[in-house]
Amino acid sequence: MKKILIILLLITSILFIGCSKEIIVDTTAKTVTETSIVKIEDNTKINELEKQLKHNKDELEKCQELISNLNELLGNTYFVYQKKSDGSWIIGTGFSLKYKDKYYLITAGHIVENEYGVFKNLGFKANFSNDWIYPKLLTYGNNFQFGRDFAVFYSAKVKEGLILGDYILPAFILGNGKINLIKGSTDKTFDGESGSPIININGEVIGIMTGGSTNMNYVTEAIDNLK
Repeated sequence: MKKILIILLLITSILFIGCSKEIIVDTTAKTVTETSIVKIEDNTKINELEKQLKHNKDELEKCQELISNLNELLGNTYFVYQKKSDGSWIIGTGFSLKYKDKYYLITAGHIVENEYGVFKNLGFKANFSNDWIYPKLLTYGNNFQFGRDFAVFYSAKVKEGLILGDYILPAFILGNGKINLIKGSTDKTFDGESGSPIININGEVIGIMTGGSTNMNYVTEAIDNLK
């Protein structure tokens, strides 16, 4: 009889301990659930979130507009090429620019000059075109270390071009039949990419791709100083 009572007491103790543990777990879970509910009552924070959402939506719409106009933008981007007298060749990228109701062809200054002098008869061929243009060199600067690496050409055959815009990020680079998002520094370029236009999200040109980048202010200043 004593053995039976002892066994019953042991079973009762075990059940009681188990129930106690369950109560502790339930209580903890309830506490965690209640403290996990966070209420945003700060109107300033809510306004910031709303502004960020609107900004993201506006940026997405502009990206979609940029993509829809991509072929038109690429049509103003040119492949630049010249075969030199020694049999070697030089390649680059250029673009047409509309400035003060006139049209110019723009590329990087180091494409038109090396240690032996200025290259002659650089050919420009627009995307989606088979026609080569051999424009007249008007002026250039070949100091890419100080961000003044540009060349300005003119041809009566050029009837359209990119327009100038404000420096707004994100920025994009237009190449020969492609568009690349610039991520951070622009000092990592590929062969033939020099002279590419850097555009903002509105499709407006804001710079020239060189070893780094050349501000368009130097280009327009050089054009204004032409005689």
